[in-house]
Amino acid sequence: MSDTEIKNEKKSLSEDENIESALYVTSEEVVDPAVERRIIRKYDLFLLPVLGICYGLSFLDKTTLGYSAVFGVITDNHLVGMQYSWCSSLFYFGYLFFQYIGTLFLIPKLPLQKLLGSSFFLWGCLLIAFIGCNSFAKLGALRFLLGCLESIISPAFVLIMAMYYPKKYHSSRSAFWISCNGLFGVFGGVMTYGIGHIESGPFKGSQWKYIYLILGCISAVWGILMYFYLPETSATALFLTPEEREASIKIVASNNMGIKSNKINWAQVKEAFLDINCWLLMLCSFCNAVPSGGLSTFGSILISGLGFTNIETTLMNIPLSGILWAMCLIYAFLTQTFTKNYRLLTAAAFMIIPIIGTGLIHGLTDKWGRLVGVWLLGVFVIGFVSCLSTVSSNVAGTTKKSTCSMMVFVGYSVGQIAGPQVMKSKESPTYKSGIIAMLVTLILNFAFIICLHFSYKFENDKRNKAQGELTFEEIEEGKANGFKDMTDKENPFFRYAL
Repeated sequence: MSDTEIKNEKKSLSEDENIESALYVTSEEVVDPAVERRIIRKYDLFLLPVLGICYGLSFLDKTTLGYSAVFGVITDNHLVGMQYSWCSSLFYFGYLFFQYIGTLFLIPKLPLQKLLGSSFFLWGCLLIAFIGCNSFAKLGALRFLLGCLESIISPAFVLIMAMYYPKKYHSSRSAFWISCNGLFGVFGGVMTYGIGHIESGPFKGSQWKYIYLILGCISAVWGILMYFYLPETSATALFLTPEEREASIKIVASNNMGIKSNKINWAQVKEAFLDINCWLLMLCSFCNAVPSGGLSTFGSILISGLGFTNIETTLMNIPLSGILWAMCLIYAFLTQTFTKNYRLLTAAAFMIIPIIGTGLIHGLTDKWGRLVGVWLLGVFVIGFVSCLSTVSSNVAGTTKKSTCSMMVFVGYSVGQIAGPQVMKSKESPTYKSGIIAMLVTLILNFAFIICLHFSYKFENDKRNKAQGELTFEEIEEGKANGFKDMTDKENPFFRYAL
């Protein structure tokens, strides 16, 4: 490519893309595999743990209501009837309300590290404010605002995966940071166990306030650190050398997605809404969120209803989080090695575990058998892992990806709202109707994942039949199309990860 051609290409790209696109078109060299491995190792060392801590903290923060249920939050705030369920659902009304603004406007236009850092700092401040709650109105209002702030996090992480990692790593790395839900759940169980033994101090008799104070302070400090530490893109990452920064753009070129466009392309919004796969992802997210909403809010109540004391309940929550963490890591290992070409089918196989767990809760009367069922139910998170990694890998075009993410998290919000509502207070502590609803949605989640796999396979087979084996030139054209912000439908050389 001549200097004149390079200048012209940079000029045409600069209208829609930032510096990363220009870096890619300045060279047609293939990145040395050793250099690629070194860059990925640096991401895994300097970036992935930050995402994991961030996601784990957000999980812990939004499930504080569940942890505090057995430590006085219901009585101190005078919650009656379904008000406890509504406090949980109001979080996701905020999540749903802010989803459009956050996903289509804030995330594409603002530096992600500043957006995430600011959100986490404000999140921490709100958690501390919960200490002053003494009514349903105050508790519900703060839960709504927390949902608004949390709505930014997962969609931003989906974009970060696509910006930094080649497609072959999306499933395993997404599984890692989502697995931190389990790791931090273990920490939360240990923390609440310790808090349960506090018998003096300013919050005597209201130990739930210590949970909000501790997690609020941690989250606010973490937000400040994220604001200054996270790079905006790989091109500005201080942990990469200048040569590695340029190579980092080229290694994600194989995703056929480019990096990030700062413009809203309304044609891509329309394409997302007309894409059956985006709707399947939305349905997967909804079906996965119903048991998630029920378990995160009523998990402690379900366990205590088996006959455990408050202190014992906090201990019995720890294996649930540990199993979630372990299963995510096993899924990550499998999809990076033995089943890397069958990621969705692997996720579907994992979904059988929570289906069995829900069946145990519903069908058994034995205390310990039902407890094992609750623990197995937590494996539902694998369905969410596959959903988010699929958006990162299989949806091209910045606006289309943002729109599809919005659809996925709208489904997630509605499911999380519905989850606590199917747990009827009059059925406490067994919640038969809620458990049946969880079982039905988990089976549907399994079916939708299977449908998604075959939908992508059909499209790949159709393109392969029409084009045959792609030549080197066609592969390079596919990469260039990605940096022109073409969607997966527009780019004929795009292939879907299965």
